[in-house]
Amino acid sequence: MLCMHLNLNAQIDTVSSGNTVIIYKNIDYEIRKKGNYDKNVIKVGMLDLVYGYQAIYYERLLNDYFSIEAGAGVGIRNFYEDAINKLRGTPKIVSDEISGFDADELSYYGDRRMRPGFTFNFSPRFYTRGWGIDGFYIGADFRYLHNRYVFNIIDAPARRVSYDEQVKKQTLHLLLGTQIDNRPVSIDFGVGLGYKHLSSSRYMESALPPDNNTGDIYMPAGLYNYKNSGFSFLLYLKVGGFLGNRKSR
Repeated sequence: MLCMHLNLNAQIDTVSSGNTVIIYKNIDYEIRKKGNYDKNVIKVGMLDLVYGYQAIYYERLLNDYFSIEAGAGVGIRNFYEDAINKLRGTPKIVSDEISGFDADELSYYGDRRMRPGFTFNFSPRFYTRGWGIDGFYIGADFRYLHNRYVFNIIDAPARRVSYDEQVKKQTLHLLLGTQIDNRPVSIDFGVGLGYKHLSSSRYMESALPPDNNTGDIYMPAGLYNYKNSGFSFLLYLKVGGFLGNRKSR
């Protein structure tokens, strides 16, 4: 006698006892093995705002193990970099006229105004289980971020400051993450460890005047630049949905 039993929780197994053969089969395993899984997903970054941008992402499965993600969005205030600068001290301005001047003196984080910037990223991924966009993956992520700020304050005669700042940041991260295929919802989360390079160009229309009473340093109008590079950390959570029907190759 042959008895077949389909079990969603068991791997393929065969048990023989006399004339009875019982076959346990995992339906989900067979479906995924044949390539019947999702190949397209659109996501929104839930933690993007912390890092100075808000983006939408599209991920496309190339084969059972590899996928490509690309995203684009708008640049806003970079709270993460502002907090880092506050904790460790801001980098020094590099200019032809003045060197070693603390950039924090000209940051005025509370009064600064944000102008829309832009960002884009590119991220290849390798899924270790070979079940498509589902489970643990190792990947890389390259991102370009452009933030813009303006500031204008007049507190005569002590100070007059007006600037337009362009901040460009490039990061390259090694990603360790997990994506959960709970159709129709996708949950993608993980951490990134890598390198960043940040540069800022700040055009001062008017700057700190000389003040013998307060000891303020004179900053003539002009272009001031500063740079920052080193270790970068990323914590991300993306939520979205799958596109189209599950297809078999």
